[in-house]
Amino acid sequence: MSDESLRVLKREHPVTLWLPAEGRMDGAVFVWPETEGRPTGESPADVFNSEEPFVAVKRYAPDHVQLYRKSAIARVEFQPRGARDAGDSNIGCSVRLDDGASVRGRVREVLPEARQRLLDHLNRDAAAFLRLFLEDGGIALLNKLHIVRVTEED
Repeated sequence: MSDESLRVLKREHPVTLWLPAEGRMDGAVFVWPETEGRPTGESPADVFNSEEPFVAVKRYAPDHVQLYRKSAIARVEFQPRGARDAGDSNIGCSVRLDDGASVRGRVREVLPEARQRLLDHLNRDAAAFLRLFLEDGGIALLNKLHIVRVTEED
């Protein structure tokens, strides 16, 4: 068996992580590229909201891969590749995290018509990270375990 047969064909997607114990960290997560079945490929939001408790992150300084427990990550920011997917709702809000940071953006997700309040987005069990679309075109993933309060805005 060659080493090439063990290679995972994922690509790096740059992200910035905020870890309460370590501060800000620039690196990349590994995502599946575009395929016929998934023309947009996998995004960091898919990676961080998957069921696995740990994520592999390639740190840029020093240059190596480390495994992080997702629940220990307060927030993740990244620039999307390709078209930005958006859902039916479009709710502006300001989120205060337990490290004192405030993040403003818009929640745009697909939920049943009767369950599109901001509270419904926060109480979704399947997603550990709340996805906010930022004014600069970026996306912030906010770990719900680190959210202190959320204020709805216009």
